[in-house]
Order: sequence, then structure tokens, then C-alpha cells
Amino acid sequence: MRDMREFEGSLKKCMGDVELFQHEYDAYVDLAYNVGGAAVCKSSIPRKLQAEQYEAACRTILDFRKAQGRDCSLPENRRICGGIWTRRQEMAHLCLTGEYPS
Repeated sequence: MRDMREFEGSLKKCMGDVELFQHEYDAYVDLAYNVGGAAVCKSSIPRKLQAEQYEAACRTILDFRKAQGRDCSLPENRRICGGIWTRRQEMAHLCLTGEYPS
């Protein structure tokens, strides 16, 4: 199993000294664990956070909705990869509200 510290480290490098609430940090680490730290760092998330656009950065989590070229948010792909879309929705919600999934 991959070590979460690996993803925490990669995020700290690209996000710099941006201050986050714990729930925001947890959502981004979860995303990095699932899609890779490099993918998160190459996205608009770090730029939005550095510009203090926290809500927009949280909503960007929903952009990571594809797997093997399929858009997992589409009903026709739910059976194949719907769990990915569900997870992105949960993490975006966590990031925006501080409410952890049950």
C-alpha cells in the first residue's frame, strides 16, 4: 500500500505555504492518493489556492472524473466507474463544508 506521506510531500511542494483547514487538506491528499500528486500539482488547484480561491479549488476536485477515458459522472458509465464519481463528490463536499463522509 502506498504511503500517504508521499502524497502529502508532493502537495506541500506545489502548494507552498498555503494555509488550509484540516478537512481541505484531507480532501486534497485523498485526491492525490487516487490520481497522483503530479496530476493534482499540474491542475489549477495550487494556483487557485495561492490566489485564495478556496471554493473554486475545492470544486476543481470534480474535474477529476475520468477513468480509462470514460467520464464517470455520466449515467451510462456509473456501472463501470461510478465509484470514482461518488468519491470525487464526497471529497469536494468535504473540502467545501468540512463534513466527512459517513
